[in-house]
Amino acid sequence: MKELIAYTPLLCGTLPIQIDIDGSDLDIIMEVNEFNHLRNE
Repeated sequence: MKELIAYTPLLCGTLPIQIDIDGSDLDIIMEVNEFNHLRNE
């Protein structure tokens, strides 16, 4: 996640709130203000 630090990454989904079941995944949401810059990375 160090590569994403400029986008304020936040873990979300069922794992962080401990209601996950077998097969649950982990999601990452980010704050993006310059989409063209993100596409070029």
